[in-house]
Amino acid sequence: MNTYFKRSFIAGTAALCTLTAALPTLPTYAEDIATLESKTAALQAQLSGLNQEMVSISDQITTTQMQVEITNGEILRTQEALATAQADEAKQYEDMKTRIKYMYEAGTGSADLEKVLSSGDMSGMLSQAEYSQQVHNYDREKLEEYVATTEKVKELKTSLEDKQDDLEAAQEEYQAQQAEMSSTIEEK
Repeated sequence: MNTYFKRSFIAGTAALCTLTAALPTLPTYAEDIATLESKTAALQAQLSGLNQEMVSISDQITTTQMQVEITNGEILRTQEALATAQADEAKQYEDMKTRIKYMYEAGTGSADLEKVLSSGDMSGMLSQAEYSQQVHNYDREKLEEYVATTEKVKELKTSLEDKQDDLEAAQEEYQAQQAEMSSTIEEK
């Protein structure tokens, strides 16, 4: 045989040996590809689940933010109503003090009876008695208004405190949801 054929024979034999040695590894590559494809599919399913979880958490955060804004608005309205009620209460208190001072200086009780009896005739007496009754009714109404205003102030203060507590709870929930979202993002 000539050298050319010897070399060709040796090269062909070497190639045949290499192919024969590679044949058992070809199914391994096919198995690796199938394993990688199944792992990829599993990771894509997990990623889809995480995306849905993130959307859910994001929706919860949005809802909580809206609740915080609503509560802030309610707090502002309650603060305004409280300020108005407190101003009314202070004015009514000052009016009552003035009225009591006037009654003290003008005399009360027996002075009214004295005015009725000293009015002279029966029509004057009835007019004076009616006037005294109207003054008494007016004083009673103003006292009841003052008591109602004082109660309103107490209710508004309580309502304001409750709303502020609700706001703090909503803000804590909001922060917890944001922390959960950040944790999930970092984890994945």
